[in-house]
Amino acid sequence: MKTCNVYILSYDIARVNRLVRVHRCVRRYGRHLQNSVYCLTATPPQLRKLCDELSRLIHAGEDDVRIYPLFSGRSIYWLGRRADADGILDLTLPPIHYVKCS
Repeated sequence: MKTCNVYILSYDIARVNRLVRVHRCVRRYGRHLQNSVYCLTATPPQLRKLCDELSRLIHAGEDDVRIYPLFSGRSIYWLGRRADADGILDLTLPPIHYVKCS
C-alpha cells in the first residue's frame, strides 16, 4: 500500500485565464479551503503528477504555486466556519479539531 501524505497547496496566479485552469486542476486533487488554498492527500506519484500538470498551466515568471507538507497523523486546528459546513465530510483529512473563537 502506498503512503499518502497531507499537503497544503496555495497559489498566486497573475492572469485570470490561468487562474481558472489552475483552480480546475487543483480541485481534482484536494479540498478547497479558502481562496487559492487547498488541502491535499496524495501519494508521491500523485503529487508528481499534479506538479507536472501545474507546470504546464502556469507561467513560471509570473505565477507562484507552493505545496507545504503537513506532518502525517497530526491534527488540523480550525478556527471560524466549520470545514464540513457544506455537508461534506472528507475522511481523507487528518482529524480536525474546531477551536471556539471568543
